[in-house]
Amino acid sequence: PLARLLLEAEATPARPYVQQEVLYTVRLWRRYEISNASLSEPAFSGDVVVKALDEERRSEQQRNGQRYEVVEKRFVVYPQKSGPLTIKPAEVTAQVVKRLLAEDRTVLPVAHEDPS
Repeated sequence: PLARLLLEAEATPARPYVQQEVLYTVRLWRRYEISNASLSEPAFSGDVVVKALDEERRSEQQRNGQRYEVVEKRFVVYPQKSGPLTIKPAEVTAQVVKRLLAEDRTVLPVAHEDPS
């Protein structure tokens, strides 16, 4: 089954030098209606400088042939020391409304019995 709500993060380049700019992007892909959603700020295991790049971006995108609403948040990260750097998992906090996005609403046939 296709995911109706997923969270992904990516960092590029994967092997930066000390103080090289790393673009860290977090995306929330959703097919459910949600409210009060917030994406976590990035947290790292090492010595880094983190700056938000811009405001959250919202768009509609296709994935596996399905339409999703996407919320994207981008940051620049500057590692301050050499060695391994671990990015802690991104998190989203939201209230899920039970309704699905418009294209997921389907009308199911209802069987009617003839009372005669």
